[in-house]
Amino acid sequence: MIGKSGWQALVAGALAMATGASMAQTATPAPSAAPAAEATVELPRDQNVLFWTQAQRDLAFRMFDTVTPASTIRAGTTPLALPEGRPLRGEAGEGPEMTVESLAALGVRRVSTGGALAAAAWKGFDAAAKRLAEEGRI
Repeated sequence: MIGKSGWQALVAGALAMATGASMAQTATPAPSAAPAAEATVELPRDQNVLFWTQAQRDLAFRMFDTVTPASTIRAGTTPLALPEGRPLRGEAGEGPEMTVESLAALGVRRVSTGGALAAAAWKGFDAAAKRLAEEGRI
């Protein structure tokens, strides 16, 4: 197994070769004070990331394509139009620019207030309570 400092040296060497620098010009990290204490970590064999140790995640995420094979999907030459779908829904209060008119211009046909009305009410309540506590008035 290759320890963390070994991987760093390997990556530094690969980068040096890719950029045309020699290995002698590349600074290598100093060995740790206790190399025997550094635990070696194996690449996880299963693909269930939730049960990997943190050390396995640190190692495997750097080379995820070797743990979980990936496929490259090339872009098509003729994009397909999406079929007509249901009208879009939006939620009021998602920002100052999200007015009913601006949402309608984006194709939204149904605007929900969601929790926006309750949030506005609580904001007013909090402001009044703060004024009452600090200034003695509502």
